[in-house]
Amino acid sequence: MDAQVAIHTATNWPAMPELKSFIISEQDHITHCLADGSYTWIYFSDREPLIYARRLCQVHALVGFEHFLRCNHSCMVNINYIKKLSGKIHQQFILADGTTVKISLRKKKDVTCFLHEKNLSEVA
Repeated sequence: MDAQVAIHTATNWPAMPELKSFIISEQDHITHCLADGSYTWIYFSDREPLIYARRLCQVHALVGFEHFLRCNHSCMVNINYIKKLSGKIHQQFILADGTTVKISLRKKKDVTCFLHEKNLSEVA
C-alpha cells in the first residue's frame, strides 16, 4: 500500500503526510473536505484545516464511504456533522460549525438515497 495514503493499522485512522511526519487523525474529527485541483483541504472539528496532496476521490477512498458523502464535484461531508438540509430546488447542507455546502443537482438523488439508507431522514 502506498505510504502516502496508508491507514494507521493500530487505530484504523487515516495517516496524512506532512513535510517530515504524518498526521494521524480520527475520522470522526473530519467535518468536510474541499477539492482544490490536485489537492484537498481537510477541515477538522478540533484543529486547523490542512491541505493534503491528493485528489478528493483519493481522500474519499482513504477515509471510507460509510460516513462521508460526496455532495458535489468538489466537496464531501461527514454525515455526523450535518445539522440541516435546506432548500427545495437548490439544496445545501448546513454543518454543525455553520458551514454551508451546496448539493449539486446531479448528486441530489444520491444524497437523498444515502440519507434515507443511513436513517437520517430527520435531516432531509
